[in-house]
Amino acid sequence: QLSTDPGVDLEPAVSPDGRWVYYSNLAANDRISLWRVPIGGGTPVRITDGVDSSRPRVSPDGKQIAFLQGEGNPGSPFTLGLMSPDGGGIRTLDAPDVVRSRIFRWSQDSTSLIFIRRNNDVDNLWAMPLGKGEPVQLTRFESDRIFRFDVLSTGGFVVARGNESSDVVMVTRPK
Repeated sequence: QLSTDPGVDLEPAVSPDGRWVYYSNLAANDRISLWRVPIGGGTPVRITDGVDSSRPRVSPDGKQIAFLQGEGNPGSPFTLGLMSPDGGGIRTLDAPDVVRSRIFRWSQDSTSLIFIRRNNDVDNLWAMPLGKGEPVQLTRFESDRIFRFDVLSTGGFVVARGNESSDVVMVTRPK
């Protein structure tokens, strides 16, 4: 067991060197923060404080963590945060598509974040460069949703996709 923190531990992510586990902890006061603990056990250390932070994703080069951050007020919008894996200053990025997607991964070269963008009820993968530049479309699907995806070490993707349907049905009791 790596953590005995009060609250609920969520969304673990392992560092590329396999030495650390990063995770979100939802405390009893409804604040969510990022923590890290050595993979072999030890004392967990909180690396964010004062902002709600969740969904940590460590870059393949191990130099940055991307995560969703909020102001801590219920209903407040989330933004995308970047920071060193050791903690410290948080850089906030203007990346509303990545935040809206809620599912994002690093590109293999650690220069972009891959996210899902929906257009006309069709999902595709896009890359948001962290330097200058506009998002770049990576897939050209013509139908369906993307439920989850991951980036392969070869640079390709594995994608779980399909469609959802739902019906509204009225059931009445026979008279």
